Amino acid sequence: TPAPSKADVFGYVSLYDDGINKLDNSGMKVYVDGAEDIFSATTDSEGNFTIKDVTLGTYGIVYEKEGYGTYKIYNVKLEKAGESVSIEKIPSLGKLSTTKVTSLSSRIEGEDVMLTYDTDPAGNSNAPRYIRYFFDDEAGVTSSTYKHHTVVYEIKDSPHERWFSTENLKDLGFKSGETVYVKVCGDSFWSNDYDEPSFGIRLFPNLNMTSADEVSFVIP
Repeated sequence: TPAPSKADVFGYVSLYDDGINKLDNSGMKVYVDGAEDIFSATTDSEGNFTIKDVTLGTYGIVYEKEGYGTYKIYNVKLEKAGESVSIEKIPSLGKLSTTKVTSLSSRIEGEDVMLTYDTDPAGNSNAPRYIRYFFDDEAGVTSSTYKHHTVVYEIKDSPHERWFSTENLKDLGFKSGETVYVKVCGDSFWSNDYDEPSFGIRLFPNLNMTSADEVSFVIP
């Protein structure tokens, strides 16, 4: 009788809209990336899934559902035949952002830089919107070519203004007198972001790419 060479992979997801509202956890496809054969499962209403009889090896695990940005986990190791492997990280995954950034401008006041932008829909106290900033020292900053990205910010008005001091920008790796380019994109509260080793960057699958052109400023 040949020795067993397979193992199960199980885990859990928690699904949201592009804000903080909880949704039905069912219907997300979870599959093994890097295997010769196809191994996949679909989450139930509780968010649970089990991928059965996966060939031993080291893989990525991919999470997909219509309306959601693709999320990935890397270096999941199946080393012992017949033993179930748990995905210890329980991802909270959000839907694609519905927030468009329709305008963006910058101005200098003293030692500070003011960024002003409008969003569609506009944020308010009952329905905040979520955005993320990308900075670079070269023109053409995007969500995949950047020197620094911020966390997701919640905004409750439009137009929205945010100050960045010279010290803030130095903390991001820039210096006085340097020209900085910035782009602002709508994102979801649960951004589904992950590190992509093949590119050496962090990816943000839920960004709304309908966004105003980048602007630039010279750090005081």
